[in-house]
Amino acid sequence: MVLRSYNEQIKQQMIKSDYQSFDNFLIVMETGFGDKDLQVVYELHAKYFFHNFNIPCGCGGAKKIDVINNWINDLKKVHANGVQTK
Repeated sequence: MVLRSYNEQIKQQMIKSDYQSFDNFLIVMETGFGDKDLQVVYELHAKYFFHNFNIPCGCGGAKKIDVINNWINDLKKVHANGVQTK
């Protein structure tokens, strides 16, 4: 089932392993992170926001950072909903 609107997508709950992976990313994020750490953001955003996996283009500099920050904020909203129980 594909959720169509952004408001529906942010109401999802993560599966336990995804929740833990993103939880670990949030801990790493507090002290700084690199491209390798962002892999989980790229994978989970594609999964929960129904788009093909991609890595934001680095050629734009600030634009890439904006996209990554938006994706992290999107995932924080889904993460806040907790873990799926069914």
